[in-house]
Amino acid sequence: MKPRTKTALGIDIGSRRISAALVERTPRGIRIIAAANGDLPVEDPQKSGVRAKAMSRVLRQLGRRAGTRGVGIAVAVSVHSTIMRLLDLPRQMPTNISEFVDAELSQYVSLSGRRKQTDFCGIETGSASQKRLLAVGADAEETGKILQTCGAAGITVDSVEPAALAYARAFLAGERGMAHNGSTLIGVLSVCNLVVCLFCKGTLDFVRVRDLPADVDTPGRLSAWLTEELSQVLRYHRTAASSGSSEVQTRLVIHDAAYDKNEIAPPFSPNMGSSVVMDSCEPGACPFGEASPMPSAMAVGAALKLLGLDGDELRIDLTPHDVILARSSSKRLLIAANAAAIVFFAVFLIVQFLTHTTAAMNRRIGRTRLDGQLYTMPAAVARDRYLDEEILWIQRQLAGMDVVRAKHEVDWPVILNAIGRSAPPGVYVTHLACDDSRVISLKGLAVSYEEAKMLVQNLDGRGLFESVHLARMEQRQADANAVEYEIECTLKTVKQESSRDDKP
Repeated sequence: MKPRTKTALGIDIGSRRISAALVERTPRGIRIIAAANGDLPVEDPQKSGVRAKAMSRVLRQLGRRAGTRGVGIAVAVSVHSTIMRLLDLPRQMPTNISEFVDAELSQYVSLSGRRKQTDFCGIETGSASQKRLLAVGADAEETGKILQTCGAAGITVDSVEPAALAYARAFLAGERGMAHNGSTLIGVLSVCNLVVCLFCKGTLDFVRVRDLPADVDTPGRLSAWLTEELSQVLRYHRTAASSGSSEVQTRLVIHDAAYDKNEIAPPFSPNMGSSVVMDSCEPGACPFGEASPMPSAMAVGAALKLLGLDGDELRIDLTPHDVILARSSSKRLLIAANAAAIVFFAVFLIVQFLTHTTAAMNRRIGRTRLDGQLYTMPAAVARDRYLDEEILWIQRQLAGMDVVRAKHEVDWPVILNAIGRSAPPGVYVTHLACDDSRVISLKGLAVSYEEAKMLVQNLDGRGLFESVHLARMEQRQADANAVEYEIECTLKTVKQESSRDDKP
């Protein structure tokens, strides 16, 4: 079994600020090792370059431990087009649950005509007959821009999740007694929407996402709208509860909203009929009060996802599929390059062994001649027999090896490195084949025809191939925004390279 990660980095990317928390899991519990916060410029905080620079500054404040190899990185974001639903699975289990979830989320107008990214996870219901799923959908382009921002800051993200789920995880982890004994209503208010999550004894029982109405432009109107939205969920809970009067702790979280909690709280609390706690995701509101400075609770919650807390069911990852595919392709190409290097090293060792064996044989025959034990003809016969025996032994050793039949004059590490450096952004190599040690076939995906043609031009300009031409290029049926291509590269022969080197 793969060991659980002990250290993780969580990043909360909002519309006005960025907060990061380096969290460690110890036998005594959760500990925040380091934290940092940074504000985004007021002029254009959504610009990718601006956010990347701000994120780089925040990571530098964390120190070297944030860039240590093996530290997972999770990001919590508030995407405008987020959809969350609790789905009851039918008694007849669908053959393909992913298609079932996509069909349910496709009914929403907010993602109509957009390329969506979806994910789901199971939710415990306490009943063997009733099975539930938490399904989440978001605009793939928005999540892709967030990953581009992280890449520009020099970090590779392992997981992307909604900020509301990250806050809920951090809050429940810090309030374990309440999580298993009572009910909690968490409302996360961002600049664009309100995400409401109702937890009963630590289990998600209700979820709703509401976009802010256009006419909510004052603190009073916003407070009245929030009161009505949260009251509806409380009425649902009291109706569904067996006693009909179950006490609920209500927590309203202000996350990058237009107003702070002090402007909303006065007219809001008396209308709920339940205890209300106003919270803010500004630095200092984290349930784990050990670090200085304090990170946001959402940054801590994102890191806790990678640490694998017991009982954590909120396992949503909105990383786009093309990013996952690109990472898999890079790993496969690296494995292929390592395998080729190992094979060539094995061939080198065999050649050295043959050279050493032949030299030892020649010395032995020479000593035999000097001792007068053999004359010229018998010595030649003995030498031929010895060579035959050595060749037969070496053939037996090589019979079980599946050595790549490549000519020694082809420098495969240089070829593979040139292919990797020639691929422009947006072009991925998914298949590489060379059957005759003469022609290399490259297959992969590109975001456009121009990017694929640019790969051909870059390969041709390397000077390593006799010819490079585009064999096939067509639109991918499963994804209208991707292009499948096939490129054939003819390797230069030794004769051609030597003749080129002989020229003055």
